[in-house]
Amino acid sequence: MTAEASLKTGEPLVNCLAVAFNTINHVLIGYVTIYLSYVSYMNGFGKLFTWHMFLCTIGYQFFMAESFLTLYSANSWTVLYGNEVKRRWHWVLQAVGFVAIFVGVGLEIYIKEDNGRAHFKSDHAITGMNWSGCLDK
Repeated sequence: MTAEASLKTGEPLVNCLAVAFNTINHVLIGYVTIYLSYVSYMNGFGKLFTWHMFLCTIGYQFFMAESFLTLYSANSWTVLYGNEVKRRWHWVLQAVGFVAIFVGVGLEIYIKEDNGRAHFKSDHAITGMNWSGCLDK
């Protein structure tokens, strides 16, 4: 029996584990997002690099991660909605995350260009572009 079928039939252990892991997921997403937002705040939002860090954090860590969870059948935030509403929330969160990431990466490219440094050369940049699907090796 699949986890989704178990949720519908009401197996107590599966339901309890699904809710527990869903809650852990949300807490971890929130913790990382809040922590990195705090680090961004402490660095000062007057610096463009801070905006890169902040926007990429909320884009990837919050909006993209939460968009995946909207489709999960045991997600506490969307359990009462049908598939059509879940899919709509999914793509809206994905779109907002994409815009945040796009602007954040664009700021970092601008910073590198402004300083006359090559971009997409560090391990961090290459990994980030691979995750974004923009770099094909």
